[in-house]
Amino acid sequence: MRKVFPLVVCALSGCSNERPTSEELLAALNELGQKKACLTSELFSEWPAKGDFVTRNKVIMERLADVGLVQQANGTFDLTAKGKDFFDHKQNGFCYASGHTISNVNLIKEVPTEQLPTAVYQAWQISFEITPMVGGEWIDNPELLRVLGVDFPQITQSQNFNVRLIKRNENAEIELLDPRFSFRPNHSFKMGW
Repeated sequence: MRKVFPLVVCALSGCSNERPTSEELLAALNELGQKKACLTSELFSEWPAKGDFVTRNKVIMERLADVGLVQQANGTFDLTAKGKDFFDHKQNGFCYASGHTISNVNLIKEVPTEQLPTAVYQAWQISFEITPMVGGEWIDNPELLRVLGVDFPQITQSQNFNVRLIKRNENAEIELLDPRFSFRPNHSFKMGW
């Protein structure tokens, strides 16, 4: 009787018995793994950086110079070769992780058909862990992190999420579509205005 019970529950609740593979689940989360993690600031909106705003935040720029990301000359700060390697103009910040590793992907449950909107063929609740792929020794500099007001363990630790993945029709790819979910790996920091 125990073996029949899950089938009866699925028949009553609308389960489909089409379980996604691990590869399909990872593919649906792939875009998250490609996101960089950066320390962003309006302070970095223009290079070379100069003016009153930079002067009020000189201690930040000096710490960035200490770790080799910027250099000071004639009252301005500009990116060094190393700084150019870590700076992302689209993110407006220095990226300390080039992407994220996704692991511990677990299928929690299939969402019953009657709970799905008409535009969705199938849905699953899953859990996963995401960890930044940290690169560059500069991000672990205690003096830099202190003036930025950033906690190194906090920005580099793994995070766990529960999300909903969907399939729009029988032949569609599985995709992440969960309005409750938000993943923003960038961190803005304190500065003087």
